[in-house]
Amino acid sequence: MSKSKYLPVENPYFSTYHYEGVASIVAATNPSMRNWYMSNVINIRCNTRFLYWFTSPEISNYNTRFWENPHFEKHSANLKFTWNSFAKIVKNIIDNDYYIHISGIDDYYVEGKSNYKKEHFYHDTAITGYDNEKHTFQLYAYDKNWVYQTFEVPQKSVILGIK
Repeated sequence: MSKSKYLPVENPYFSTYHYEGVASIVAATNPSMRNWYMSNVINIRCNTRFLYWFTSPEISNYNTRFWENPHFEKHSANLKFTWNSFAKIVKNIIDNDYYIHISGIDDYYVEGKSNYKKEHFYHDTAITGYDNEKHTFQLYAYDKNWVYQTFEVPQKSVILGIK
C-alpha cells in the first residue's frame, strides 16, 4: 500500500445530482465509456413547446445513475462488519484503480460537505483517493460551498457518515 494515491478525476458531464456526478467522472476518464455515456444518456430534442414559451432545443438526460450503466464493473458490499478495517479496504480498492461509489453518506458527519454539523442529509459520493500520512480520503462530491469537486476529509468522518 502506498503513502497516497489519487485516481484521475475529470469534470463530470452532469453534476446536478450527486449520483450523476459519480457515474459521470468514471465515464469521463475512460474513452470507450464516454462514447456509451454520450450516446445513451444525453437526449437532445426539438419540439413545439417553444411555441408556448419553453426553450428549444430541450436537453434531457437518462440512465445517469451509476447502477444503470451496464459497462461499469460493479461490486457491492455491506459494510456492517468492516468498520475496523474500512480504511484499509478502501485503500486496497483504490490501489487496484477502482473508484468507490458510496450511496447515501450522511453529510452531517463529513467535514467539508454542505450539511456538515447542520442537518442529516444523505448524498451519494465517490472516494477517489487517500493519503495515509494525513489520514484523509479524497471525495468527489458537493463541498461546503456547493461546488462539485474533489476535496480531502478525515477518514474517521467518512466512516461516521456511512454508519
